[in-house]
Amino acid sequence: MIGSVRIIAQVLLDCAMQRVFRYSERTQIMIESNPSTRPSSSGIVFFALLAGLLIVSLAACDREGDETIRTTEVPKGSEPIAPDDEVHEQRTPPIAAQPSADEPRWTVPETWTRDEAPREARYTTFMAEDEDGPVEVAVTRFPGDVGGMLANVNRWRGQVGRSPVTQQQVTELVELFDLDGFEGYQLHIEGVDRDIVVSAVFEPAANRTWFVRVLAQPAVAHRVAPQVFEFAQSFQRPGY
Repeated sequence: MIGSVRIIAQVLLDCAMQRVFRYSERTQIMIESNPSTRPSSSGIVFFALLAGLLIVSLAACDREGDETIRTTEVPKGSEPIAPDDEVHEQRTPPIAAQPSADEPRWTVPETWTRDEAPREARYTTFMAEDEDGPVEVAVTRFPGDVGGMLANVNRWRGQVGRSPVTQQQVTELVELFDLDGFEGYQLHIEGVDRDIVVSAVFEPAANRTWFVRVLAQPAVAHRVAPQVFEFAQSFQRPGY
């Protein structure tokens, strides 16, 4: 409603101002052509008053509109609607030491303990005991195959300072394994300063991939690699 009134007042104001300008131009022409002529100023006074009233009306509409906008502002302390990317993160499955009843089961090594601290985009986290201190084991889950084996391997290689490999080369670097209801591959990438040990477990029935990964100093990575691979190959579908 306020917006409609503002538009109408603006149109009338424009018309009034145009009439004032035109009247002023005609008056100037008349004076120049006949200096003795002094036309009545009642017309220009009328349109000037009309323009003034319209300006006041517009100002009042603006104030009322501002007040309306202020009353709809979210009060402090309210939770705003999350952007799409944040909503996606909030739908990430809850962290659990053991998957829920309709998800894969696994066997956790005896020397591993669950880390309660939540981490972004992390399904769960374990800490593996090592002579140099606890080693973080990340478990994540993503839809589909996340670009495929070659893309994943080259991404991991880049994380430890290694150059990409070809499709033919990648088959020589990974070890494939098959489980009941799962297909997986695993590898140990020796990096510049750190190594990465990772197993990828694809679940065709749910069209999703689980990743178990460790990023650590070379000596530590070599010690925990067998545990990571054993854990990844312990995945079972419910009921098996």
